[in-house]
Amino acid sequence: MYEERQESNTRIPLEKKIRIVNKVNEHPNCSLKTIQHQGGGALRTKKDFPRWKNDFKNGGATLEKYEQINKWAYNRYEDARKEKRPETTRMLQTWAAQAAAQYQSDKFRFKASKCWVQRNIKAKYRIRSRKVTRYIKSKMLWMWQKCLRMPKHFKNVLQRQ
Repeated sequence: MYEERQESNTRIPLEKKIRIVNKVNEHPNCSLKTIQHQGGGALRTKKDFPRWKNDFKNGGATLEKYEQINKWAYNRYEDARKEKRPETTRMLQTWAAQAAAQYQSDKFRFKASKCWVQRNIKAKYRIRSRKVTRYIKSKMLWMWQKCLRMPKHFKNVLQRQ
């Protein structure tokens, strides 16, 4: 059950950290090499263990919390698009604030500002906000008026016969 060690610049997912923390708690006297060999290759030093344990208690590292907020807000945006409901920057901010409510604490504060929406949602997922200026094209309006006149025309044709 050998896992390759991850590079130092990659982030380790919370699920993997939890699995390794549980393994270390089950066998507290194991050496670092044994833990790494038995599936804990992401644990580089014993100094990482208390920090991971703290992340586990707090529901994840700060960056993981931000990623979860971004994903949740974007999923709500996609749902609104599928249902053909309007979606605005303000709605994205509201959805992000709702997602962040579960993580709010003294150590973690989140504010869904316009700048945050622009960088983390709109730029990342290439979302563009456009103002709707016309719901009906002028050609469609002409056809609509023509459709309204059709019953009168049909009635006149019937009266002539």
